[in-house]
Amino acid sequence: MSGPVQDNPNWGWDALISATLGAVAALAFLRHGGRAFTPGRALLVAGFAQVLAACVVWQAMNAWVTRDSDRLIWLVAMMFPGSKAWLSVEPFIQDVLTLVRIGLHTAFAGILFRAVTLSLRTGAALVHSRWSERFAIGYAVCAWFVTLLLFFNGRYRDIPNVEFLVPCVGVTAWALIRWWVLGLPWRKAFAIGRLFSSEVPARRAAGREMTIGLGLAVVLAPLSESLALYLGEDFQAMHKTFAEQLPLLVGISYANGEMLVWAAMLAVMALPYAAEWRLGRDTDQGAAG
Repeated sequence: MSGPVQDNPNWGWDALISATLGAVAALAFLRHGGRAFTPGRALLVAGFAQVLAACVVWQAMNAWVTRDSDRLIWLVAMMFPGSKAWLSVEPFIQDVLTLVRIGLHTAFAGILFRAVTLSLRTGAALVHSRWSERFAIGYAVCAWFVTLLLFFNGRYRDIPNVEFLVPCVGVTAWALIRWWVLGLPWRKAFAIGRLFSSEVPARRAAGREMTIGLGLAVVLAPLSESLALYLGEDFQAMHKTFAEQLPLLVGISYANGEMLVWAAMLAVMALPYAAEWRLGRDTDQGAAG
């Protein structure tokens, strides 16, 4: 390999597309209902649109450029005899799966933006958006599952930070808006059962299970680096005693900054479920009292 290294030589075009997309989305809502927003909330809508647009464009560009690294079809072909013919259509299937990922991420951003914008109108009730809730829960389950894959079979597997931008950044931004701007208590502001449908009862059991699951994923994410190193034949041959291995295993667990970012994103995505759990406990205690 030779030549200059650039993280993204097309960053200027990406930024232009992102800014334009965010401006168009904000203007589409503000143009037809601008009088329904205070100046501060109109500015908040515009800023939220830019954040979501940046998430959408970043995920789309990254997914398309790295689509060849998805070897799902190759793995299937290697597992089942006689299915190697599937490899001939692997590029096509990779493109389709990539477009599906981009479409789902973009759709979530659009549904979330609509719910947030309509909820910020002066005097408006919080908008019910069951699809936003379904997307948020679905992505959280996927985040847990992907982390297990990274831990048990993470070799050459991409860390999916960019795939979860809207579920992490967008949903958390909406929760913070509910807390700081709308003045809701933090549990009701963040609880997954209240984020998109304000009258849904708290689901304590589901909140507890998801909080524990994502909390475990936070720990497993950096430990996947240690496990991958420990299982390496060269590592075992060069460091035969546990006293030699331990410092290296601990050091590698926090050496990968991208993995640490993923662990932090998992912790953030766990907040709505932790809030749901706490809200359910408070409700149960209030009923008992």
